Amino acid sequence: MDTQNSSSILNFIKSNFIGIIVVIIMIVIIYFLFQLMKDNALLKEELAKKPVVLTQEQAKDPNYLRNELNMDKQAAEKTTVVIEKAQQGQIQPQGTVVVQAPTVEKAVERVYEKIETKDPTMAPEALEKSDRTIVAPQPENEEYKVGVYKINLQKKNSIGIGVGRMDGKTYIPVSYERMYAKNKSIEIQVNLTPGEKKIVSGGQIMHKWYF
Repeated sequence: MDTQNSSSILNFIKSNFIGIIVVIIMIVIIYFLFQLMKDNALLKEELAKKPVVLTQEQAKDPNYLRNELNMDKQAAEKTTVVIEKAQQGQIQPQGTVVVQAPTVEKAVERVYEKIETKDPTMAPEALEKSDRTIVAPQPENEEYKVGVYKINLQKKNSIGIGVGRMDGKTYIPVSYERMYAKNKSIEIQVNLTPGEKKIVSGGQIMHKWYF
């Protein structure tokens, strides 16, 4: 029985040798691409998680948030809507703290320093972990002149499966897509052919730019 199994495995390898080599090469390429993207994305993400000081106008500008804080269009637009409501006093803060300062600008700086140094006298909500932290003046808000906005972004990964036909044969495409920047992603697709000797009939790696 062992001899038959070994013979079947060897025959399978011989008849699918090129396909197996292609799959191995794809796996190696995919691994190094993901490792490179992961390291790059982690570095960018760590930098982006640091609190930033913005002006009232910058905090309400979706294009500025997209370019400077590496946010996608949808997240930036939703964020500016919430910030504008908070600045106008339509949204009440989850936590508050009193900061003594001669001007609003100085108060913004002191709030930023308290968050950066994790000062225990700061409101706990302002020290919570988040994908983005914005500190900005709220001159239109009579009660709270400085706003701290904690933003958590939606993680964008997707998997897909379908069915297709080529040269009279049916295949099943299986894909995985990872968005590693606000407007960039990489997609990997493998085509499976159930019932065929060559289970993997093809595949592709695609880089996408969103605009």
